[in-house]
Amino acid sequence: MLIEEIKRIADEIPAELREDKGLFTLECNVGEKRVLITRQRYVYSAKFRIDEKKKEVRFTEMLKESAFGISMGADSVESLGFGFKKKGTNQTEVKPKKGTSKEPLESSDKEESDTIDFSKIRSMLETAVVKAGYTFKYKLASFGL
Repeated sequence: MLIEEIKRIADEIPAELREDKGLFTLECNVGEKRVLITRQRYVYSAKFRIDEKKKEVRFTEMLKESAFGISMGADSVESLGFGFKKKGTNQTEVKPKKGTSKEPLESSDKEESDTIDFSKIRSMLETAVVKAGYTFKYKLASFGL
């Protein structure tokens, strides 16, 4: 069954797979930056809907950035050079993801980084969909699918 194969892929990535009223969401953390008490998180998010009647899977993806804490520098709302930054989320791109993302993990003083190949995630899902006899349709940022 298709969804069982997608669950296996999610475990392999590793990513979290959720379903709400037929809309599946696959999310994985790409990286996190921490400076003092400011935290920025980067999350790859793919959403898809399986249409059993048409035997197709409608798919979209994006990279999300969220931040929380005290900001320092020019992006601050305070003239003193620092201020409180509320939690927020920015959608950075809605086109098909190509290549990789390299972001520092946990702490900015560590030299370690994690690499996520977005196109590989999409191609793994597309391969599973086609193998199961479905059509794979990529949509640009249409989460209603």
